[in-house]
Amino acid sequence: MLYTVTITNGSERVAVHDRYERIANAQIAKERNAIDALTFTIYPDNPGYELLHPFSTTITVTNGKTGETEFDGRIIKAPPSMDANGQISKAVTCEGIEA
Repeated sequence: MLYTVTITNGSERVAVHDRYERIANAQIAKERNAIDALTFTIYPDNPGYELLHPFSTTITVTNGKTGETEFDGRIIKAPPSMDANGQISKAVTCEGIEA
């Protein structure tokens, strides 16, 4: 597994992306003179789906090869939606810890 994505609420930690669980369309945006951002899509069958609370849930992305933290921040929004095929998901937006 290339990356592990973990969410934390208080003392509860849940892996939402690893070799057993998956998120989709994950992208980290790192720009000069800007706060890092992470966006991804999560589906209801993921154990972290109901645990995403804006401004209180923290999130960490760890590189599986190097062990380095690629992103550390908090969730700022996770609105639920349904696509044209009836697939329910949440489009999650996160901001880096620098914010």
